[in-house]
Amino acid sequence: MRTVIAALLVFLLLFTTLLHAQNTPALTPVLNFLLSSKAYGAVGSYLPVRYPNAGLHDTYVVYYPQNGITPDMPVVLFLEGGGKTPHIDDYRGIMAFMASQGYFVIGAESGEAYDSDFARRIFQGALDTAKAEHGLTLSKLAVMGHSQGGGQAFYVMHYFQDPQHGGYGSDASLVLSIDGWFAFGMNQEDLAQLHGNVAFLQMHGNQGTGTDPRIHLTIWNLLHHATKTFLTLPHDDHYYISGSFEELTQNKYDILTLIGALTYDTFHHSHEGYGSISHTYKSSYSAIYNALQPEASYREGDCQGVQYNARDTMLKFNDIDYCAVDAYVLRRTNREADPIQ
Repeated sequence: MRTVIAALLVFLLLFTTLLHAQNTPALTPVLNFLLSSKAYGAVGSYLPVRYPNAGLHDTYVVYYPQNGITPDMPVVLFLEGGGKTPHIDDYRGIMAFMASQGYFVIGAESGEAYDSDFARRIFQGALDTAKAEHGLTLSKLAVMGHSQGGGQAFYVMHYFQDPQHGGYGSDASLVLSIDGWFAFGMNQEDLAQLHGNVAFLQMHGNQGTGTDPRIHLTIWNLLHHATKTFLTLPHDDHYYISGSFEELTQNKYDILTLIGALTYDTFHHSHEGYGSISHTYKSSYSAIYNALQPEASYREGDCQGVQYNARDTMLKFNDIDYCAVDAYVLRRTNREADPIQ
């Protein structure tokens, strides 16, 4: 039944798009995805419900599928971007979309002091409540975030994967860093221990939106036991992931497709979603590396963390030089034979 509904939604969206595509150039990315991918970006069969209806509950918010909560359902943790501008409700669209797929979604603030444990503590309380009230097993877990939250997602997943802290994500796990930043709170050994799926979604193609891609490349090199993926989107908009449910489903089908495919594959132990994505949006370590500009070109997100006073935090909590990509290259476990891995 769910497949039929998804197919009908895609047909309607495709029909509407084809009617307007000639006079609406902005719809081109949507049309490309509809023609090349399955319905991973279509709204799911569940009605997403927000709790609480307004505001936050103990600094977090929950989106869940109406009449769809089961003990073994996938759980998604989402971290907002840092600073005073983004708020967790700016990401209400992507959280509602994932809830419509049948996932239990918790959104939390990332904090303004680059303290990854701040968000971890919020999620800890939220997960304890969800386990007590709904009996969630947390065997399938995704941690994703945007910008600062995308970097902190690594810490949160590493913490919860530890058997001493729950051993969550034992059946399936995904870290998704969306135009992410430094992996605050993580050192080389921590990243080496991280396992499961890890995906980097970079805006503005291989060039990026201003954050030095050396940061992503360094993290990639230090992930010894994870299955890694680089994806890009052409939009030169660091905040493309934000927006309401209506805005994302009507105008940003491409990013929903990528996230929908990654989460589907993780939770179903599949490669079908990734395989359906157009090669236009698949990248590689080499492609990102070859597009690097001189360090001085990245004034808004330099690899030393000077621009936003992050350097002191990095020096205090980890042993990673995010500017020295080549220093870690011999430790990579990348499958060089696969141009899109």
